[in-house]
Amino acid sequence: MAIIEIDPYEALVALAAADAGLVAQCGAQIDIWHHYGQDVGDWPLDSKSLVFVPSGGELDMDSPFARPIFEVRCYGDSPYDCGQVWRALVAWTVEHNERRTIVVTEGKALVQFILPQPGEGMPRLLFDDDIRPNGGMPFYSVLMRAEVANQVVT
Repeated sequence: MAIIEIDPYEALVALAAADAGLVAQCGAQIDIWHHYGQDVGDWPLDSKSLVFVPSGGELDMDSPFARPIFEVRCYGDSPYDCGQVWRALVAWTVEHNERRTIVVTEGKALVQFILPQPGEGMPRLLFDDDIRPNGGMPFYSVLMRAEVANQVVT
């Protein structure tokens, strides 16, 4: 039975936050949930962001890897802005199609791959009425999958 030491979603967010192309589009606004709102420190409503929403996946206790599925939301002030974030996301997955490590809370995490779910490579344009009432804030949504080692690597 595998011991789970690594949070796979933390590893994915940390990898994305370390990518120059994604940071150029979103700044520090890359997380597992959005921070749009009216409170001090919240993300401005007209800004771009990248949000990883856990959506299930596979956890085989006899395997050393977790295989999470996640919805990636590319937020922007307009559909064009959403597309800029999505293109940076695609570049991040295609240009870095090799095993990567990243430091997370528990230690160093190993990410084997990050890819679109089969049949899910093109995004859907949706609108989030919770963030921006009366029309919604646009975001591109795409399902992706990854393979992350359950244990810390050295």
